[in-house]
Amino acid sequence: MGDPIEIAGLARAWTAARTNEASPQALDKQYCAIGSVKSNIGHAESAAGIAGVTKVLLQMCYGQLVPSLHTEVLNPHIDWSYTPFVVQRTLSEWKRPLLAGKEVPRRAGISSFGAGGSNAHVVLEEYVEKYQSEAINRSPSYAVLIVLSARTREQLHQRVQQLLVWIQEEGGAEASVGLHNLAYTLQMGREAMEERLALQISSLAELEEELHRYIEGRHEGGNCYRGQVKHHDPLKTFAADEDGQKAIAA
Repeated sequence: MGDPIEIAGLARAWTAARTNEASPQALDKQYCAIGSVKSNIGHAESAAGIAGVTKVLLQMCYGQLVPSLHTEVLNPHIDWSYTPFVVQRTLSEWKRPLLAGKEVPRRAGISSFGAGGSNAHVVLEEYVEKYQSEAINRSPSYAVLIVLSARTREQLHQRVQQLLVWIQEEGGAEASVGLHNLAYTLQMGREAMEERLALQISSLAELEEELHRYIEGRHEGGNCYRGQVKHHDPLKTFAADEDGQKAIAA
């Protein structure tokens, strides 16, 4: 009886939400695919939730809805004709829905309800690449900061070499890379470590040249900034004093 209870709850929430929409399809029935990964791998107990997430992500990745196995005979305790849901029993294309005539990303809700009372529901939306305009893809009219850091000087040298190899493998395709995207990721998507290097550049070609200069030891001056951040630990200063050590011990 678990599935009928779950479907009834989903149908009530779904219908209540869509009743408020100014759309003739607001009360449509059997238009939203529903399925379970248990028919493929069995009941995964505490891993059932993440198994469902994995199934949804793979379906988003390939743009297909996969069937729930062994569903030739449906649960007789569920009247599907009164729900917004239809059991997915065949492999089919997962088309992006249209909202006000505009295509929107695929979305899915994942339920994981445990007999012990651990209940979770998560909504996932696919990532859709936002194709940037030609004007944005061109080199910015202003210089950007390319920053690198590492724990040691030798490791910083390796990071410079890795970035240089990556640029060369990309073939200098600046339109596909996006200099501002590279700068943003290196600034916001990395942990800042003690040994640091910053380059003020305006194009990938200029960046490649500056990285070569750094590797060859010709990076003094210009738009290249190299240094080390020394972290000050006030606790060490406090502990250097005998009274301070007593206070810490207390």
